[in-house]
Amino acid sequence: MPKKDTPGKQKPLGVQSATVGLRVLKVLIESRKPMYLRDIAAAADMAASNVYRYLVSFADAGMTLQDSATGRYDLGPLAIQLGLAALRRVDAIDVALQSLPKLTEAARTDAHLSIWGTAGPTVLRWRGGPDDVVVKVSEGLVLPLISSATGRVWCAFQSSELLKPLLDREIASAASKEGIAKDEIRNRLSKLVDDIVHSGVSFSRGERRAGIDALSAPVFDRDGKIVLTVTLLGTEGRIGSEPGSGPLKELRATTQEISRGIGAGQDLLSRFDAAAGPTKALGSST
Repeated sequence: MPKKDTPGKQKPLGVQSATVGLRVLKVLIESRKPMYLRDIAAAADMAASNVYRYLVSFADAGMTLQDSATGRYDLGPLAIQLGLAALRRVDAIDVALQSLPKLTEAARTDAHLSIWGTAGPTVLRWRGGPDDVVVKVSEGLVLPLISSATGRVWCAFQSSELLKPLLDREIASAASKEGIAKDEIRNRLSKLVDDIVHSGVSFSRGERRAGIDALSAPVFDRDGKIVLTVTLLGTEGRIGSEPGSGPLKELRATTQEISRGIGAGQDLLSRFDAAAGPTKALGSST
């Protein structure tokens, strides 16, 4: 008597030709510009004659097209429609929430997601790490713009229209509290923001709570707009702001994965210097 298949034990057989053909489409997607046949074949690691047959079939279906003047190939109208349909089904918060458990496990730290609310950066979801919880962050908490790692990421990438009213109030309050000119606060913040724009990450040491470090990075949508931030929290020295630190690598990988998942292009994500680490936080003592 033949054995019954055990659910979950065997991977369903697919159509190999479809899998191979999708490699050709993936090359066009990742190139971000039209390509010659020879370049597509090289990138897909396939014979040009085989790639050509796939391109002809895809063109018939509207998945690719060829410029008659240059001979280069690009994605066709059906491919664009598929991409837009997929994006309409994607929710940035859902994608980010699915990534949070994996991040806290890999970085072995606490983490939280923040979105832009009417009062500024607002904690949407907090998750403790696999080891001891460092600090419980209340969901719904509004974080300061100039004195938190999360806030400064929003300072770097949020539109000035939304940012300016809140930032002006915080700067005036900080200047009054420290007894210095508002321009001095602005200049200090500007240097940190320039660094965040360059590196794509923000670091804070003991600003919100003594002995607690924070590391934050942005998530972008297909239009290049910041939609949320992901922030790691750990005891001093546990996270590390050096470019080679494990938590920093995990944070960068996670925010880029979320961004790609909601349509951000690789050209947008690759603008950050992966070899650069964030500078010390505003008001940091070390």
